[in-house]
Amino acid sequence: MGLTVAVQDSLPEIKIMLEQGGFHVVSMEHSREPVSAVVYSGVAETWEPIPSLENYSGVDPIGRDGAMGVVLVNATGFTTQEVVKLVSHRLAGEDY
Repeated sequence: MGLTVAVQDSLPEIKIMLEQGGFHVVSMEHSREPVSAVVYSGVAETWEPIPSLENYSGVDPIGRDGAMGVVLVNATGFTTQEVVKLVSHRLAGEDY
């Protein structure tokens, strides 16, 4: 299984393309498993923290030099292909 990416439920096209690229994709809103990246869209003017972000504290390594962390990707203003390419490059070090 590939690296795990949490995707906001309102972004089904990104979810499908990431799965086709070999990533394990879970729901940002409903999953409780550790992830390497979170893909979301938009932020309200009055910022509200993502309530389940603390669930992502035990993340998978992101591949380079054993570093640990979560890559946050705001998909607003980007095409599906651009978001998938960014996630692939940041997590796997390759272009999709």
